[in-house]
Amino acid sequence: MTLVNSYGRAAATIRSGLLYFNNVKDHRVYRQSLPSRNAIPITPAREPHRFAFFIRHPTNTNIIFTVKEDHTIPSPSGIITTLAYIDARSATVHTLASGADFYINPTVNGPGTKLAWLEWNHPHMQWKGSQLYVADILFHNDGSVQLANRTLIAGDPGQNAVYQFAWCPPNYDSDMVLAWDKTDFCEPWIYSPRGHGTQRIQAVFGQPNSLESDFADPTWWLDDSSFVFIDNADSTLWATVKEGVSVLNFLPLRSGDLQPIPSPYVEISRVRRIDNDTIVFIGTTPIQSASLIRMTLDRQWTSPAPTYEVLFAPPEATVDKSYIPSPKSFKIPKRNGLFTYAHFYPPTNPLYAPLDDEKPPCLVSLHSGPTLRTQVGFQWLRTFFTSRGFAWLDIDYCGSTGYGKEYRNRLEGNYGVADVEDVIAATEYLSLINIFDGHRVALRTIAGGSFPALQVLTTHSQFFIAAATHFMVADLASAARDITDKPTRYYLSTLMGGTPEEVPEVYRARNPVIHADRITLPLLVTHYRNAATFEQAQRIVETISRMGGEIDYLFFDPSLPRSAMFAQIFERELRFFQHVFGCNNATG
Repeated sequence: MTLVNSYGRAAATIRSGLLYFNNVKDHRVYRQSLPSRNAIPITPAREPHRFAFFIRHPTNTNIIFTVKEDHTIPSPSGIITTLAYIDARSATVHTLASGADFYINPTVNGPGTKLAWLEWNHPHMQWKGSQLYVADILFHNDGSVQLANRTLIAGDPGQNAVYQFAWCPPNYDSDMVLAWDKTDFCEPWIYSPRGHGTQRIQAVFGQPNSLESDFADPTWWLDDSSFVFIDNADSTLWATVKEGVSVLNFLPLRSGDLQPIPSPYVEISRVRRIDNDTIVFIGTTPIQSASLIRMTLDRQWTSPAPTYEVLFAPPEATVDKSYIPSPKSFKIPKRNGLFTYAHFYPPTNPLYAPLDDEKPPCLVSLHSGPTLRTQVGFQWLRTFFTSRGFAWLDIDYCGSTGYGKEYRNRLEGNYGVADVEDVIAATEYLSLINIFDGHRVALRTIAGGSFPALQVLTTHSQFFIAAATHFMVADLASAARDITDKPTRYYLSTLMGGTPEEVPEVYRARNPVIHADRITLPLLVTHYRNAATFEQAQRIVETISRMGGEIDYLFFDPSLPRSAMFAQIFERELRFFQHVFGCNNATG
């Protein structure tokens, strides 16, 4: 495990039985020759460094390329990230590139002559500023390594970003494939150093945005991958996202003829190639939680026909499929000519049927965003409520990923405004088409989703009759001052249109803690007592109580096991909504 970039991953690599990994307990890198259980440290002890990404040079195998974070000054402004290499023989660490705020994905080409990586700088997040660079690798007689002829391949900070890339196998006439959002959607491009000028990098698809699909997601966790090469460098397999749902695709790069591959999986991530016929990934279906999947390609077909096998699934209880709702996705028109998106799940229980003229109550759920999206695969919590008579509506408000760059950027400067408009538009539109009872609608959310939810309650509460918020973040001026991780140092100021010092009136106008006296609906609040935002939750509870409003709350000590805590939260939430919807006699 690693904590580089705060969110981690990319903590180990293994090849030919030789394992390199980061030990999160002491933040040192270790080498282990399997099956031996003896791990040897190859970075110095007691240094304030963290490491991620371990890429062995193909011929000088004692050289391990890596990303290093220096936490000598352990603050968002003091942490220094560099591109580095570890000499495994001397157990020393050396800097290769510095100056950018972030480096990720160092990758060596097949012959070992070039290194490529992504880098970006504040105030941008990765999806707003990451650039792809390539440099020559030089080995000196003393064993040291240096980069030369550093070249920018793609990426324009603030305008477009490279999300992922991979070196082509040696039998192809190009060097690299990259996922780049030069246009609205993040699409595949091919880089060839043998071209001239702009011809060095070309789009795979002749007409940009024609597929309205993202071929990669923004980087929060390190070392994700949405594509692999199969057969040869011309044949690739991609997990794309269209309107929030993952799709597997076969893509010959020369023709650009994208061919969807039949798959039960609606969420796909961390795609890896084992051999020409075997791919593994993390996949989720509408009826199965995220699992490790092996995909085997059938060579009797022109385009790969797959079979799927679950290699590992979480040890959890099984649920009768007849209790799992079938989702329906909506692209919802707004009055201003734009669209928003939602996924609807009807109440589903084989033991009960509604009255002929009855429409179900609906829980509108907001993901913890803002730059995330709803998980459309199987979710226990969603099924917990839909099996008990509630419809469930997930809204991917603007800012969500999987809908193109323009949709995501729409939230910048408008956090707490544009997303609220989408929540109202989706709720109002879908209630009018009569798929749920528009007079029995409640709002629920967790963590970051609490901010737009509370904004709804203080500005547009007429569309709902109650709400529940767990682990809320409400006062963004306070949150901006309390940021402790480096990647999100300027994230809130981008979303709010400036820092609390630059636009104090904006933060005040959008502060639900200040405007809690406007909350007139029954509200359930849960939180940790020692959380940074606990005081915000307390103040909202106290204000509503003082105003004579209906407030229910649960505050937890940090010593309580998470499983017990969430069991209490969701049972309380169920009883709360049964009460406000007038179904007190319902059983849990």
